[in-house]
Amino acid sequence: MEDCSPGEKELVRAIDELSRGGRGILAAAREESGGARAQEFVSLKIGRLAGLIQLHANFFNNLNVRRRSDVEDLFKKFYQSTAVRDQVEDLMKFELEWNNFLGDVDNQIEANAFQAQLKLGTQVPGCMKLTDVRSGREIQLEEFLHRREKLLLVLLRHFS
Repeated sequence: MEDCSPGEKELVRAIDELSRGGRGILAAAREESGGARAQEFVSLKIGRLAGLIQLHANFFNNLNVRRRSDVEDLFKKFYQSTAVRDQVEDLMKFELEWNNFLGDVDNQIEANAFQAQLKLGTQVPGCMKLTDVRSGREIQLEEFLHRREKLLLVLLRHFS
């Protein structure tokens, strides 16, 4: 049976691609969300952050892993390498920058009526309006649920 796990160079390259690509998305998002435009960013442009999903998918595929714990095992396996340690530390810094950005956006926008009404464990009303990131169209949750297709619903930090 052939070992398909990546080597040190592949790991360094994959982490670098994820960090650099993510920082590109983050820089564009920071620019678009600055100042008084935070509400507009959340309403109209939040879908641009979805690019990070594809970056992570590529990262996992390039490393031939399925779970974050598998990635962390690779980090441990090659952590004696200075190049790997530097890339992992850079990735951790990027993740902190990302979380700080999302926290800043949260702080800039005003809480909407549904956010104030919902508590952990309560059912989300079907009439709640969401934005379809593909079309930019506003749609009620119940419309998504009546479709006969798989649904990936991402609620970005509004209920955390």
